[in-house]
Amino acid sequence: MRIYKPTRKGARGASIAYARWYVELRDHREIVRRVAGFTDKGATEELGRKLERLAQLKAGGEGPTGELARYVETMPERIRERLAAWGILGARQLVASRPLPRILEEWRASLVARETTAEHVERTFKRVRALFGACGFTTLSSVSARAVERHLRGLREGDPQAVALHLRARGAMPEFTRRRERARLLERGLGAKASNHYLAAARQFMAWAIGRGYASEDALRVLHPLNARVDRRHLRRALSEEELVRLVQAAHDGPTLGAVPGPVRALLYVVAVETGLRASELKALRVASFSVDEGSGAFVELPARATKNREDARIALRATTARALAGFLAGRGALEPAFGLPAAWRPPRALLRDLESARIAYVDESGRRFDFHALRGMQGTRLLAHGANPRAAQTLMRHATADMTLSVYAKLRPDEERRALDLLPDLLPRGAEGARATGTAGAPWAPESVASSVAFRAASSCSPVHSGRPASAAQAPRTAFLAPAVVEDRGLEPLTS
Repeated sequence: MRIYKPTRKGARGASIAYARWYVELRDHREIVRRVAGFTDKGATEELGRKLERLAQLKAGGEGPTGELARYVETMPERIRERLAAWGILGARQLVASRPLPRILEEWRASLVARETTAEHVERTFKRVRALFGACGFTTLSSVSARAVERHLRGLREGDPQAVALHLRARGAMPEFTRRRERARLLERGLGAKASNHYLAAARQFMAWAIGRGYASEDALRVLHPLNARVDRRHLRRALSEEELVRLVQAAHDGPTLGAVPGPVRALLYVVAVETGLRASELKALRVASFSVDEGSGAFVELPARATKNREDARIALRATTARALAGFLAGRGALEPAFGLPAAWRPPRALLRDLESARIAYVDESGRRFDFHALRGMQGTRLLAHGANPRAAQTLMRHATADMTLSVYAKLRPDEERRALDLLPDLLPRGAEGARATGTAGAPWAPESVASSVAFRAASSCSPVHSGRPASAAQAPRTAFLAPAVVEDRGLEPLTS
């Protein structure tokens, strides 16, 4: 290795030295290489020693690690690119030391190229940018599971420093929005579900980096999502049939909101409830998306690029809804937007106004909300409440598992449990109610006799059932597990709305 400063001839023949010192060395293939260093000779000498060590590692089939890898990250980009062109640095080391914002932009372009929806691309990209920016990551090799875990925990706990870093990394936003977000995070912290979204977006980026050969392993592989069910922040509810009818009627009779007339909003709510389509999917509908011929079966179709799960959707329509849509869509071009929703239309704002007009609370006494996405939940709730097969409900809602349909989307209305119990036939023997009411001696049934026949003594090692000896009333506790109220024998009467 040699450190030198080249010279050049001036206008009058005098030698003029270059401002920078240069490094001359032999690479891993014994080829002489020269690279411009720095104006400081000591810094250039250190660069020469590092380059010599990199060439030796490359000759031995190894790459930089530890302190040497960190030094490579601090090198000027022009030197790293020269080393990559010579083969001393591989593509992985070159990208790992590239500024992280540039790699994130390349990832966003990759998401767009894969035809992911623009809304999903921006949301996912901003989450990763905010998370990595708040953690202080500058290069791909600096991504650390420990820093991500510590920052997300700070956000969940409402730590002021973590909140400040988070808001700064999120970038420009209206001042009112920033103050509101800061107050919310300091008071309640980040929810477990939102924390999982940030982690999932970061893991998605790391998987892409590995696939591109930019990283050898996922630095965040040791982090796992939290159980979001123990910290649910946005609970949704279901409306009763009467409330749902009032909402549709209020929208129909209401004014134009966001360039969408009331009757169009009413039909939009009906389609959203009966098909379970999301707001973004409803916006993507065209006139040609509907087939309203009742003879062949009415349905709505969406291509995979417009659905969340990226699969083609074909959803059946009820006959009455199909007739209403036939009149609404008649005479319009096949490629026209079905509901004419403008790009700036905000479903939550219109729904809030219609809920107020229908005298329906947005948030009930239990803190559960009815937002636009709750219309999708109404599909599963109504299907199961009216006796639909759970498998059919899962298919109509396009869920991968029945657990998603039953546990997340289908909501129990206040009277559903009682109505379900009323479907069961009565097990009480005939004459039991009269015997209890009159206290007649020698009645064929009494609550005490039933209780004593099934009760167990706590101290006994063998139950009366196992021993074959019935327990007496004195030995068994008086268990009044049957309600004293009169129970009517209603049989299997169907659910009514």
